[in-house]
Parts: sequence; structure tokens; C-alpha cells
Amino acid sequence: MGKSVNEYYSEKMKRLLEMQKNNATATLAAPVEKQNTSRMSPERQAPKKDGKREYYDDFRKRIEHEKAGVSLPPSHSRQNPRPRPKTPAERTAVDDIRQGRVPARRHESINARPEGAKAKAGQSRPLRKRVSPEQTARDRYEENIRRLEALETARRARVMRMIRDGLVSFLLIFAVLTVMCVVVYRLLFVIGDIRVEGADKYSQDEIVLASGVDLGDHLYSFSSREMGELLMLRCPEIDSVDVDRTPPGKIEINVTEEKPAFYADFYGEYRLLSTSLRLLRSVTEEEAVSLGCVKIKLPDIVQATAGKNISFADVRNDKYIYDTCRALLESELCGRVGTVDVSDKFNMYLIVDSKYKIKLGDSESIETKLRIAAAVLEDEMFDNDVKALIDVTDLSETSVVVDDGLKLD
Repeated sequence: MGKSVNEYYSEKMKRLLEMQKNNATATLAAPVEKQNTSRMSPERQAPKKDGKREYYDDFRKRIEHEKAGVSLPPSHSRQNPRPRPKTPAERTAVDDIRQGRVPARRHESINARPEGAKAKAGQSRPLRKRVSPEQTARDRYEENIRRLEALETARRARVMRMIRDGLVSFLLIFAVLTVMCVVVYRLLFVIGDIRVEGADKYSQDEIVLASGVDLGDHLYSFSSREMGELLMLRCPEIDSVDVDRTPPGKIEINVTEEKPAFYADFYGEYRLLSTSLRLLRSVTEEEAVSLGCVKIKLPDIVQATAGKNISFADVRNDKYIYDTCRALLESELCGRVGTVDVSDKFNMYLIVDSKYKIKLGDSESIETKLRIAAAVLEDEMFDNDVKALIDVTDLSETSVVVDDGLKLD
């Protein structure tokens, strides 16, 4: 009768344990090998596995799993089998270099073209150069500079585009507003009513005709200053003009008429003069006297235009004439003076009450001289109907000469 299965496997296990014990004793007794310091890869430096030991270990594990009722796949179907070595046809240059069959050459491409291909191309393939850290930093710095320049260029382009769009929008809005203003100006602001206030010597139609503005014109198509100058030139007795516009189409012209204060002989024709010696209309001597105007004798005249001041011939500075006339109109003798002679700058005189001649001399301190003359005429000796010559040219000394045969002109 043969052995049972359990006995068979028990004997095998004993023999295996004895073999393992013998192998362990041999390993401990073996001399220590010298450490390998060669520059080989860790895979090549690792000791080779013992084939028998691996086989018995595998066999022992299989027996243990069979006892437990678990079956294992055969040893040749392990999950991590040893890689099959490549054939010479399957090997590449990299594999040869890694396995030490071919020494590696630096600064050359592994998969470089053969010499025949290089000769056909006409040029050799450039060698790979080792890049230093300084070169890498410089390249990175230059790349950052180029990136910043690109960003700045894009920003400038964006700003210019915004400016261009804003300018185009502004021009479009301005054009639309201009068209709207022109349309409103053409259609709405049209003169439909003209009124004149403060005119006594001229009628409303005469002033409207002289102003140069008519119904149907645009409300802001003329200048108020130019209208005033035109009215004063065409209507000399107008002193000032004020134009008031009331949208959409009403105009009110307020005029102030000039009050005549003097009259003068212009080569046989008497003309009225304003307080500022502006030339007014023509009159007769009786009419001028009835208006209370003072006869004035002027220097030689170069130009006299109605509505404007007079231009004199031999007078460099005619300020003394205006100063004397203004002082006379403001003095106490204003209503009593019949004639004033300013033809000679240094020998001016007045005719008062048609019987007193007052010598003024020049225009210096003219107000004081007129006050002294008015005070002298209040004396009792002038109550009688006598003619007298009063000299106030010297403020420190005033002389009075009574002479019935005095020539006043």
C-alpha cells in the first residue's frame, strides 16, 4: 500500500526545510565581498537572484495554498515577468547607450543624420550647445522686456483708439447740434415787432428806417453797437441808443435825444452843437437864441460831419475847448452868457448879459475864474445899465473897467 498525500507532502516539506537551512548556513559562512564602487547603474550593481531559491519559494507557497484550498496560476504566468531582451533589429541608439554597448558622445544629437544625408543637404546640423545660467537669465530678461513693450504698444493703441472714437463722437454731436441751432435760428428767431421809446424830434418810422433793421430779419443778425452808431449818424440829435431784444421776435429801441447847448457859424450857416460839441442840424440865429443856446466862436475848422465832433485845423490839442465849454455849462453864468470865444487858446473871453465882457485868458483854473467873475457881477455897481470889462486872467488880481463905448465883439 502506497503513501498518503499528506505523508508525501510532509516528507517534501522536511527536505525543503533542510535545504533552506543548509543554504542559510552557507550564506553566513561565505566571505564578505568588497563593496563595488564602479559607476554602474543600480540595476547592474544588484546581485543576481538565485534561480533554485526562487523556484523552491514558489513551490512552498503553492503547497501552502493547496492545503488551504486555494489554487495559484502557474509560475510562468506571473504578473511581472522578466522583460524579454530586444533583438538587434528592435534596439535603438538610446538602448545601446543605456546598456553600455555604445559610448555616449556629448554635444551631438543621438538621432543625427548620416554623413551622406548631411552632404546632400549641403550643410551640417548645428550642434547643441550648453546654455549657461547667465545666458538663460539674459534671455528671460529680454523676453520680459519684449513682453512689456508689447503690452505698452497695445495700451497706446487702445488709448489712441479711444481718443479717435471720442473725437469722432464729438464731431458728430457738434454737427447735429449745429444743424439744430441753424434750423431753430432760421425758423423761430424772426423779428415781428419793433418799438421805439424816448423819441420826440424823430418819428418811429424815421428811427426804424435809420436803424437798418426791418421786419422779417433775424433777431441776432445785427449788432446793437453798430445800430446805435448808425442811428446817431443819421439822426444827429440822438445822444444814445439802447436796444433790448425779447425772444422770439421783439425789439425795443430806447433813444435819448441830444440837448443843443451851442450854435456856431459855419461859413454863413448856423448849426447847433451839443454839450459835447457834436454837430447837429442847421438853424437860424433867432431859433438858436430862442432855444437858449450860446454862440461859440471856434478855431478854423477842417471837417464837420453831422453826428460827429468837429476837427480843427491849427489846434494840436483841442482839450481846452471842451474843458471851457463844460465849465461854462456848470457855472452860475450859464444862463447869462450870450457868446463865448475860444478861437484863441490864450485870449478867451465871454459876453454876459450883452454888456459885460469877461477876459479869461487860457483854460487854466477855468472853474475858479468863472466863480470870480460871477462874484464880481453881483456888486451894486453893475445894477446900472453900464458896460464893463472884467479881467480875471490873473487870479491874484481882478480888474474892472467901466466903459460905455466898449465894443463887445
